Amino acid sequence: MNVLAAEVCVPHTSRALSLSANLTCCPGLKIPCTLDRVIQKRGRKPASASSPSHGLSQESSTRNYPVLNCLRSAGVCHSDAGSPLTEASSLCSLNTASRLLDHFFSSPNQEWHTRLIRKRNLLSFTHPRPTSPALLCSILCMACYMPNPDKSPILPEMSNGQFVALRRGFLSRTLKMIQPALLGDVEPSLDDGFTSYFLTSIGPSEDETESNMAQWLLFMKLNAKKLNLNIDVVDANEEEKEERRRLWWAIYIIDRHAALSFNSRTQLTDLECSQLPRPCPDELWSTDVSLEDFKVQRLANNDMPGVTYTVNSIDMFGILLPISSILGDILEFHFIRQHPTFGSNLNLLMSVRGNIETNLLAWQQTLAGHLVRLGLTSGAPVNEPAEGFERKIVLYGRHLYHCMHVLLYGAMDLVQMYRDHEWQTSPDFLRAAEHANNCAEISGQILVADPRLHYMYRYFGTYFLQSSFIFLILAQKLGNAADDLIIKNCTINLQALEAFVQISNISYQRTFAGILRKTLLDRSQSSEPAQDLESTALKGMDEAILPYRWVAGSNGLWGITMKPS
Repeated sequence: MNVLAAEVCVPHTSRALSLSANLTCCPGLKIPCTLDRVIQKRGRKPASASSPSHGLSQESSTRNYPVLNCLRSAGVCHSDAGSPLTEASSLCSLNTASRLLDHFFSSPNQEWHTRLIRKRNLLSFTHPRPTSPALLCSILCMACYMPNPDKSPILPEMSNGQFVALRRGFLSRTLKMIQPALLGDVEPSLDDGFTSYFLTSIGPSEDETESNMAQWLLFMKLNAKKLNLNIDVVDANEEEKEERRRLWWAIYIIDRHAALSFNSRTQLTDLECSQLPRPCPDELWSTDVSLEDFKVQRLANNDMPGVTYTVNSIDMFGILLPISSILGDILEFHFIRQHPTFGSNLNLLMSVRGNIETNLLAWQQTLAGHLVRLGLTSGAPVNEPAEGFERKIVLYGRHLYHCMHVLLYGAMDLVQMYRDHEWQTSPDFLRAAEHANNCAEISGQILVADPRLHYMYRYFGTYFLQSSFIFLILAQKLGNAADDLIIKNCTINLQALEAFVQISNISYQRTFAGILRKTLLDRSQSSEPAQDLESTALKGMDEAILPYRWVAGSNGLWGITMKPS
């Protein structure tokens, strides 16, 4: 349930809960309400209760995966015949852990964490990938945060309290086992590198874990450097090399993503990975095909290693890796603008921006070429949920493409853009607004193709928020003078924010959802004319926005409550 929406629409949250079964439209805004919580009795459900069909039934995994045997030795899991009462430190049975591994690879939430280790290697019954207990615990913890398609419980036989305790137990064991590497007492192994990456995926899953993100991000980047992931190991086989490459490029992507999210500089450079091949297509990685043939094909095609700005395959790495490289360039462009020497060189700034525009065009054109070959149309309307991943990843990629333009032509900082009247009358504002409008349109299509934003909600949130700033500014400044397009786009953005609140419920998501809903409600109830833009300063800006700044000394989505390490 979205309690924020209820607090605006209904005076008392308790009353909102009692009305939630019948409330389908916000009376103040005339838009659909997402209140959908069903009041249930506390405690464990009876075994006879009808469990949702997508939950992991106890028979869903008839055999335990051998890769998990080390967790029994580590006291994390007990045998199916054993009892957790006799093995006091055990968190769950091996069968439950096996079911969670199944869920990890089958959940609709298929972000970077599912693309790093080959499924056939991890789940093999004959030759499982040698995997550390810490990495396995982090994978199982991650699986507990990955939703089912219909929001049904992942382990239906457990009460919510038991499931949360299991999830926290996996995280606690992960941190305990990884502590020597975290403190620098030992050199990290490759599995420690993977574990540190999984921690940064667990971090943005809820408020409780997000508070540790600064430490975990630093640990992940240090591991990438210590393990020399940017260099192929000569004596490793092709699958081992591919694992290292995928981990490096995933960390590279998150490095740029975190730099935007938390207003910092990127720490992994394009130069240091200039000789590292990019990941193979996910279509190949997800099969049992040997990678040796792809290595030969890569050499025959004379594929250049390192950073690229073109789309090479319709999957997450193929579409979003070049976008991440462009994002890194945009962030550096903004830092150059603020530099006391370089920022005054207009020719330099325009040259850098022109190169970024050229790279964005290359990305768009190569994506279009792939879509033609696949028989897909990039601008085709989406009228129903998308079954295959191609449609989803293309939609998310197109949103990020337009968001890059918003970042390039804007200032990234909501307050600065709100105050800057010169920018608001410039061609750059019109360019940014045009692409923000495209973002809102695509967000509407994403909500149809992926209604609960399951596919990549941890990664997508920052870009969605940045793309929504311009229409929030216009709605707050213009009040009841805002036209239908502004209100329509703000309404779409609100619906997306509420979907974020439903699935992860991070504090900044609640804050901006509340601000946007309040802005729309105030506009619908106000009869006063819009104020003179030159005289408003920050009068129309909600104070809840002020902690979230993208200026020197501020921490973006961390606000003022958290300082990065």
